[in-house]
Amino acid sequence: MLLILALAGLGACAEGHASDAQVALNAGGSMIRRHIASEQDGIAVGLTQSERRYGVGDSSERAAKVAHGTASKGSPWKINVNQQQAAKTKDFHQAPPWSPHASMPAMPSCKSDVGQDMGLSDYGSMQHSCTSCQRNCSETNKQQATNLTWLFEPSLATCNAFDVKLYSNWSNIDGLGCKDCDGKGLRHKFEATIATNAGEGLTGYEDKVLGFETWFGPEVAGGPRASGSDFSGHHVLEVWDTEEPTRNPDCDEKKVKNPAGRWLAIPGGLKAGETFRCERVCKPGFPCSCGRNTGMRCTAAIAMSSNQLFAYRLRRVADTATGTLEGNSYVGTEWEVTAEDLSQSSPIMVVGRVILAGNSAVYGIKSMRQSHQHIGCVPCDLFYESTIISGPFIQEPVGVHAVRSADGTPPPLTSESCELFRISSIGGFAVQFETGPGLWPPFEVNDTIFTCSHTGKNTCPA
Repeated sequence: MLLILALAGLGACAEGHASDAQVALNAGGSMIRRHIASEQDGIAVGLTQSERRYGVGDSSERAAKVAHGTASKGSPWKINVNQQQAAKTKDFHQAPPWSPHASMPAMPSCKSDVGQDMGLSDYGSMQHSCTSCQRNCSETNKQQATNLTWLFEPSLATCNAFDVKLYSNWSNIDGLGCKDCDGKGLRHKFEATIATNAGEGLTGYEDKVLGFETWFGPEVAGGPRASGSDFSGHHVLEVWDTEEPTRNPDCDEKKVKNPAGRWLAIPGGLKAGETFRCERVCKPGFPCSCGRNTGMRCTAAIAMSSNQLFAYRLRRVADTATGTLEGNSYVGTEWEVTAEDLSQSSPIMVVGRVILAGNSAVYGIKSMRQSHQHIGCVPCDLFYESTIISGPFIQEPVGVHAVRSADGTPPPLTSESCELFRISSIGGFAVQFETGPGLWPPFEVNDTIFTCSHTGKNTCPA
């Protein structure tokens, strides 16, 4: 059940004073709570009566979540109506300045359906104690992934892409230096599915549509650090085989066969001066036995800090290439991920290369999405962080695709789940992901985040 609150007197209502609220059910059965303000209530600065919030709809559940540090108790900026209503300054809600990097491709003017003026954020400007740290961190109450999908025109499924750039900015990760942040961190995944004809024409695969599931992006590890020091980080590329291997623990390959539609992601080679590392790995939770893995992972180490901006590029670099695994040769298309640190003068780093065994040059990226995640079990209000993502910018085929919209997908909402997150459109294709204390997402967080009206200039090549 979602909570919809008018903002006058928000703090009192959020603390569970149901007697001060009107309660009604809409046509769909969801609870609507509208607080009746009194002269003693604090009024949230700069907010309107029409704004709505996302969260559980039961007042006792909400009060428990506030007490446990998994939900906001209201705006941290308040004035008292009995104190002459001190001057309302917009600085209370002023987001840190942001503008596209000069090297970014031009973005169209898009409508911010969920902007920074919706929901609550103190942008990490205020000190917060970790209330949720008083309880054991678990899968049900920890910070969960927030996701976003793009709508392309034409769709990537009908017109594959072969070269795409995205930009990731750790706009504020200073909170990762907390004393309880060892073993915890952040990652941002740019996810893509590369099309394939694996399994085509085989019995049992008539209704299966396979692909090479891929993600790339930054990972940063937290923990106390010396003043002025950076965090340890990596650029990452992971690609999974089109199917998982057999779960049969028998290692006799003559008796046990892998699925016929299983095509492998083979680590590509390094060139002179490159330092990335690729290896075959097993997907977490899968019972890999007899050396059978589920995909590959490449990493390139780099120090990371707040305000660091990376330009990532995924592209096909060879129509045909040969890779070797356990003495066997595999032929397929070769793809590469690079990362460039735009915060300082530095060379472009190769994050990794992969040979998609069996794939031909006609198959490219057929879907894309992104996921903002925490590493380790991170208590809901342990630290504030902000990450700004810009893109995607499809560079091949040129001028064909238009990003028409982006939809947010928040974590599942339960009586235990963490509600301290926010997704906001900040212009063009740029979106800000925030998590931690001082946040309350708007009601529309699980809907369209931005909408664009532009169209591509060219048609999809035959």
